[in-house]
Amino acid sequence: MKFSSASASLTVVPRGVDSIRFSGDRRSESLRQAWGADKSTLVVIGVGRLASEKNLVLLGAAFEAMRPVEQNSRLVLVGDGPEHSNTTATLSKKWIAD
Repeated sequence: MKFSSASASLTVVPRGVDSIRFSGDRRSESLRQAWGADKSTLVVIGVGRLASEKNLVLLGAAFEAMRPVEQNSRLVLVGDGPEHSNTTATLSKKWIAD
């Protein structure tokens, strides 16, 4: 889908995630428990390569900024990369599930 005007064009790109396959109806309560989350916990998941150019410290800061609004929340990182040790050491002190 494209929208145009005299000054700019906008292209809407569909989601890269299958919202039926990854529906909340398919939650794994045992996986959520492993993260220290219950049914009411908001789980924020970062998926990708753990590298400095991904700026995962910004993800952690954004998560910390939303905590006053949603105190019952957990940050989970999924991935590996050259900054795995540094990223988990920096972020796990405050934000990520073990």
